[in-house]
Amino acid sequence: MNKNYFLTKAFLIIIFSFPILHLSFKDKEFSQIENRPLESFPKLTKENILSGEFSKKLNSYLEDHFPFRNNFISLKSSFEILMGRTDINEIYLGDNNYLIEMFDKIDFETTKRNVKLINDFSKDKNVSLILIPTSTEILKGYLPEFSLKVDQKEYLNYIDNSLNENIKFINPIYFLNSKKDKYIYYKTDHHYTTLGAYYCYLEFCKNFNITPYFLEDFNIKEVSKDFLGSLFSKVIIPHQKRDVVNIFEPKKENKLKVYYSNGKVSNSLYEFSHLNNPRNIYNIFLDNNHPTIKITTSVNNNKKICVIKDSYANSFIPFLSNHFEEIHVIDLRFYSSNISNYLKENDLKDILFYYNVKNFSEDNYLIFIENKGD
Repeated sequence: MNKNYFLTKAFLIIIFSFPILHLSFKDKEFSQIENRPLESFPKLTKENILSGEFSKKLNSYLEDHFPFRNNFISLKSSFEILMGRTDINEIYLGDNNYLIEMFDKIDFETTKRNVKLINDFSKDKNVSLILIPTSTEILKGYLPEFSLKVDQKEYLNYIDNSLNENIKFINPIYFLNSKKDKYIYYKTDHHYTTLGAYYCYLEFCKNFNITPYFLEDFNIKEVSKDFLGSLFSKVIIPHQKRDVVNIFEPKKENKLKVYYSNGKVSNSLYEFSHLNNPRNIYNIFLDNNHPTIKITTSVNNNKKICVIKDSYANSFIPFLSNHFEEIHVIDLRFYSSNISNYLKENDLKDILFYYNVKNFSEDNYLIFIENKGD
């Protein structure tokens, strides 16, 4: 028997074994590592077959429920690293165990539209915009050689020059660059760390003439050292160093009430149940994303602010609770009601838009700040 016979036999064994293995495993509805729902078995109908939808969904289903799928993804990543790859699934494999999301192109049409929307929105309001650079910019020294990246400094200057004069633009890029050797971005996730959020809070306070709380004014608590974030889920590299997650609790007492749009009421800005899943640990901040959140504090100064935001703001907003009596949070990805009505009903005149650079350049939800009636 020759070599080809054994290779053919081995191939046939693999081909016929995996369907049997697949049948022996119970389908899962959700991938904790990838933090997404898995494809369910498609309905077998005449329409689905003729349209090709059945074949398409079946392929997705088999990919999602492939036996030992996570092990194969991990093995594939290990093999690609051995072959000298410096990026996998649009994630750069940076120095010092950093996984850094690829950001190599700006959508200027979306950017121009979003700037115009904010300019129009600001005509009768006190509007501020803060854009947080992603780790691709601040940690570019960790990127592999010849990595493609957007010049976020140049992009932020473009935004600054395109906004109406009455809009306060806060640009933390220079301050964050001065702190780049500190642990200000997670190694496995696209968000900044709580320390990174703190430095952006200092920039916010400087621009609003607010006396900030300094590091010694907080009890800094390590709540987890097992965080494996969104970037890890795309590569699943074996033995990846896990991230540490901290919360900054002010030493000065501040009684809070947090009202979520789903009816939930809490006395805390943190939802610690998310610590049970290493992939979801960033969600402890404000219990992830909600259409609206209202926060009342024991700060007695009649100051209110509305934050229209992406998830970067979730770990930043707890710092604001030390300076505002009332904070309203709107996430346009989930909120579809009239913004102007909400602002009037809650007597909100100060509006802060809070996004990271990449999200802002791609965001298609800011269209909902247009005033189109009820």
